[in-house]
Order: sequence, then structure tokens, then C-alpha cells
Amino acid sequence: MNKRALIIATLVMMIVAPQLLTAQSENILINNISVFKKENRPAVSFAHVNHMELEDVSCTDCHHRYENGKNVLDTDELTDENASKILCSNCHKGKPELEKAYHHQCIGCHDNLKKGKTAGPRMCGECHKRNK
Repeated sequence: MNKRALIIATLVMMIVAPQLLTAQSENILINNISVFKKENRPAVSFAHVNHMELEDVSCTDCHHRYENGKNVLDTDELTDENASKILCSNCHKGKPELEKAYHHQCIGCHDNLKKGKTAGPRMCGECHKRNK
């Protein structure tokens, strides 16, 4: 490989590699089977990539670890390798608390994000979609 090709390959990797490291699947199925063993509503297919592309939403608007009332989560912790450590259910224990956390976070954001404009689903069936 000549020197020019090596430089180009290195530059391409410098641009592409960080995106690969932080890549998330397009949709995440939120089912928490261990907590919600038998539910009336189906699991939620969460369009994570759509939320990542929003200009007025940052990762720490959803992902958090509070200490003394302040979100101290470092966004460097938000990796696929660290995924099991940053699950909502790790801190929000049990069905009522976890359900309340999801609903507060999701519906609350959709209600407040763009006052006067539709900012996402707010009704149960809009997220908990039944298979046809």
C-alpha cells in the first residue's frame, strides 16, 4: 500500500470509526420481560435513531444518573458494551416504578418538547401497538 492510500484509509477510519462505536440499532424493543411478566399492552418499539437525530434533544435528556439532584451521567458511558449497566430497570425497580419512569420520561417529553405542536405519541396505543 502506498503512502497516499494509507493516509486516505486512515482519514476514512478516523471519520467512520467513532460513528460505528456509537451506532445504535434503529429500533429498540422495550419489553422488560423480567419486570412486566404478563401485561395487557404489547412491548414498545422505540425509534432510538429518530430521537438521536433531533436537534433539541440530547442523550442526557433521557439517559440519566442523578446524584444530589444533578445528572452526572457521562455520555461516554452510553455504549453498546455498557448497555446492561445503563438500563432503566437497574435503578427503577419493580413494575410500578419502572412503568412510571417510562411514562414520565416519554410522555412528559412529548408533552413539553414543542409546546403547541405534536411532538410524538401520548396515547397508550400509539406506543403499545398491537400486532394485526
